[in-house]
Amino acid sequence: MSDSDVLKKAVQKAIDNGWLGFNVKNKEDKLKWYTGPSPVWFLDNAKYYDDIRQFASPNGTSFELNGLIFNHDFARALWGDTHFIGGTTAYPLVQFEEHLSQMVISDDPIKYLGDNI
Repeated sequence: MSDSDVLKKAVQKAIDNGWLGFNVKNKEDKLKWYTGPSPVWFLDNAKYYDDIRQFASPNGTSFELNGLIFNHDFARALWGDTHFIGGTTAYPLVQFEEHLSQMVISDDPIKYLGDNI
């Protein structure tokens, strides 16, 4: 699977899980405070350019890869907030933060992303 395919699959999964965009917690916020490309922009208008690690659309709009894959709202929608581990004494593990930590230290963050969505 190409990097572009991995990224489109990740964006679609995040959208399916309720991702509304960057720094947007609910639909009311989206109307008032939204900044940045809409989630659908990554699927419909943007092409990913590996050599410059950016998404770009025909109208000249661009967005850096790291701004997407390391965004907490995007990661939370992609991997979920928390799950509990442990037997009789369960404790929460913040799932998206663990994945972000692993992706940061990975030699190939997009490969990590593809292996974990």
